[in-house]
Amino acid sequence: MAIYAWFFQKEDEMKNTLWDIYARCYESLEVFLPYQQLMEDVMHALPNDYEPRVLLDAACGTGQLLKRLQGRLWGWKLVGLDRSLPMLKVAQQKLSESGLVLKHMDLNEEIPYDNDTFDVVTCINALYALESPEETLREFARILKPGGLLILVNPYLPRGTWIWANHISQIISRRSWRDAAQTALHMPKLLAISTVNKIIARHAKDKVFHFLPPIHLCSLVRKAGFEIELETHHNYAGTCCLVRAHKPLEE
Repeated sequence: MAIYAWFFQKEDEMKNTLWDIYARCYESLEVFLPYQQLMEDVMHALPNDYEPRVLLDAACGTGQLLKRLQGRLWGWKLVGLDRSLPMLKVAQQKLSESGLVLKHMDLNEEIPYDNDTFDVVTCINALYALESPEETLREFARILKPGGLLILVNPYLPRGTWIWANHISQIISRRSWRDAAQTALHMPKLLAISTVNKIIARHAKDKVFHFLPPIHLCSLVRKAGFEIELETHHNYAGTCCLVRAHKPLEE
């Protein structure tokens, strides 16, 4: 038993170290053109009828998505949750206070909101790092109102080289010196992120991280009680699957 306890302690220490590195470098992802497109894909998956809603961004990181939401969706109440205090600190610094709540919590635990609280839940590239994706999806279903929407993005191919190749090819095709200069300026942090991603990919085979094939991800979403409206698997340079699903209305 002592050996098992030591193993899981080391596993947790490894994950915490990875997220600490991510927290210091995460903002540099905004430089990546595939990442910018991923954020736009998520925005396009949201309701577009301009009705004010309550949205939870689960594992909000440094607030990239929330920043976009504040700029485009007037009257929405936005809630961001994340386990990383350094990331939440960055999010707090760059987001306005109006209609925003940021909370520190681990998504491996029960989400501290009542049933049927939110109209929309977004979870972008975070499910793969949780202990039990199935349990977390059930929590999302619990806190969503009937008819509420889940926007989920999860990687299924740990191929950082694909993202780099896509980014560089877009710079070349656009002949964008500005994007090339931004990439060079952020190169140290981008390389740090790439190194973390390689470590994550190496541990994926041990199920420390969950890179779920689209068919498997969709199966888990359905088992959690959702009905899938849209599924694409060409996102983030062909490494991620995006799912839009809703919680069925009560009969």
